[in-house]
Amino acid sequence: MLLCEKYELNSDKVDFLDIELDGGDTQVFIDPYRIHISSEEWCKGVKDQISRYFEKLIDYAQNDQDDEARRMMKYLREINELKIGYSSNKSQGKGFSLKDGMYLYEQIKKSKVRETGMVKDIFDCQVFIPRVHRDKVSDFISNIIQKNLVEYTQKECQKYNIPMQQVNSIRYHNIDTNKWDKVKVYLPVHYGKPIILIPKTIVRSKQYFDYYNVYDKLIIPYYQTEMANPLNRLLYLASNEPITKKEVKKRFPCRREFVNEFLDTNVEKYIQFRENALGM
Repeated sequence: MLLCEKYELNSDKVDFLDIELDGGDTQVFIDPYRIHISSEEWCKGVKDQISRYFEKLIDYAQNDQDDEARRMMKYLREINELKIGYSSNKSQGKGFSLKDGMYLYEQIKKSKVRETGMVKDIFDCQVFIPRVHRDKVSDFISNIIQKNLVEYTQKECQKYNIPMQQVNSIRYHNIDTNKWDKVKVYLPVHYGKPIILIPKTIVRSKQYFDYYNVYDKLIIPYYQTEMANPLNRLLYLASNEPITKKEVKKRFPCRREFVNEFLDTNVEKYIQFRENALGM
């Protein structure tokens, strides 16, 4: 049963994602890019929350403050109440955790991007750091903005007269103290399981800064231009046929290692791509 079906709402007219209550998770993920480009007031506050968290994480990495970073990651988890992600049966994900958070932190510390300043936001982690895929990014972001999501849920429930009840304590990370505050909250509940709603506008099946998308939108056009250059053409094609995406993909298959190698030697092109995408 879908949530909107249960409460007799039109799923096309509500702001939040209509989730499956009894089955598996809806296979969508929070896309930080969608949050960044949104002009909605709620997203502006959320964007600031994410930026502050990530700036502090980078600062800890640059200054080898491992204990502070560990404290920052202590209660990271997959927020099953959202019911989004890869779980095909009932929500029981084994998503982001302290271990995953510290992996991200250690990768930032030991990689070249630490010195070059290439990693400035969660977008860059998606592109440059192995094993940081859409599900991990989504879990990471949902932990940072969990308080915002709970408040959003409460507002939507009041708007549509969806009943709520007090649930077990939830932990929020306090960016000012670098501690996790434990609070009791009111949320909608389905058969004893709390639900957290999420705006449709910030979820997608694919994220913009996924390395596949960087390959498609940055690297393929680059090689189409390079291969079409008369000085280079004979290296790639003996004919005067147009340089198609298919031809580029055949010669330069999309692999994360290849994407990273390209970006390592074309830093300025990635910076321009990022700035154009983020409207900077």
